[in-house]
Amino acid sequence: MLQQQQYKIILCDYINPKSDSKCQFIQNAAVVLRRKSSNKYVVDSVGKRETVLKKMAGKKSKEVIDRRTMIMLPAFLDLHFHWVQDEVSLMPKNVLMTWLNRYTWPYERKFEKAAFARKAAKLFAQKLLAVGTMGGGCYASIHQASVNWAMKYFVGDFFIGNVLMTVNSPSYITQTAQAAKKLVAGMLKKYKGRYVVTPRFAITTDPATMKDVAAQARHYSAFIQTHISENYQEIEYTKHLYQNQKGFSKAYDSYAKIYDHCNILTPKTILAHAIHVDEEELRLLKKRRVSIAHCPTSNAPIEQKGLGSGVMDFSSLDRLKIPWGLASDIGGGPYLSMFDVMRSFLVQNMQKKEATAIKALYRATLANAKILRIDKKTGNLERGKQANFILIKYPSKSRPQKAEQLLKNILLVKESRRKNFMNIVCESYYQGLNLFSSKQ
Repeated sequence: MLQQQQYKIILCDYINPKSDSKCQFIQNAAVVLRRKSSNKYVVDSVGKRETVLKKMAGKKSKEVIDRRTMIMLPAFLDLHFHWVQDEVSLMPKNVLMTWLNRYTWPYERKFEKAAFARKAAKLFAQKLLAVGTMGGGCYASIHQASVNWAMKYFVGDFFIGNVLMTVNSPSYITQTAQAAKKLVAGMLKKYKGRYVVTPRFAITTDPATMKDVAAQARHYSAFIQTHISENYQEIEYTKHLYQNQKGFSKAYDSYAKIYDHCNILTPKTILAHAIHVDEEELRLLKKRRVSIAHCPTSNAPIEQKGLGSGVMDFSSLDRLKIPWGLASDIGGGPYLSMFDVMRSFLVQNMQKKEATAIKALYRATLANAKILRIDKKTGNLERGKQANFILIKYPSKSRPQKAEQLLKNILLVKESRRKNFMNIVCESYYQGLNLFSSKQ
């Protein structure tokens, strides 16, 4: 690769989330990227266009990229998604277990063929760049190839794991407990902290296996990810299964206690959904310092292409200071775009004044970087962080002076126009290199 210029200067408008309530917004900005090594760039500085251009006038090794009609935002981090479910994301949805049995698990079976997994991973990697997602918590299938090819092709900070399915699963996608433990051991040895220990949920992973892989995760200081309390049918089925399990006489009465009994709840655990958890469970999650992946598009009503599971009460998480971030939950969620996820968060919480567009952006970027412990290098566009960002066009001719209004103008589209979020990104840059450009 040819050596690139020492500096890149992007002329654009600039949005940089800092917290639930703070977001830096600079119109007529110039963002300076500095080459650090091997053609990889970090954010060097940002300011008003004329001031920055004057300051940089004496630099000989520079490239000016004029995107004055566009807005720069940090790349997204999707805290929970099943990349092996992309093709079933728009299949008819009824209830969770029916959808899994009818569409999801038969499709995941295809990943037993390495050639199929490789082709699918290459295509999905391009789709991630096209929607501006450059990291997150990712579920693969039970098959080793579904992680290997994802690790190879996905661009960014992705933490990926094989779902573990040792019980109560179709025969064609069930592992023995020994095979599941061996798979985790081999993948942790190979990928270390990039690999996530992923018992699918308490229904499909036996308690002895959960305890074993939880110990392996601790040994490698790896993340654990799984699902909890997505819908009432799932919760009741889980409790029923564990009522007669040896050693669960006191633990079976709540989903969270079952996981706690299996040592699944740790400071590096990410639980998806947590819609129907009670106060006692919330306090246990807080005590164990777990994080929550909130999936509003997946949980949305069926007529909105979700599974109709309910609305997660993020206010209770905020009250107890339980970390949480936004996630697409492809394929329970219909679209991979985090713009669509942010929109659903706003629409579902219109009655809550704290559900702002700035909060939505923060929870799709820096909040997730903090949960994934990569916020020192990515998550927003602070000086010294990797130059991971997207460029989009203004949604209309108006130029709001406040970030909140601009973000709302972008996000609050009609239900029928949600699919357009899949094409909203004009360019995606990873470490300062343009890896995706649309034909817009």
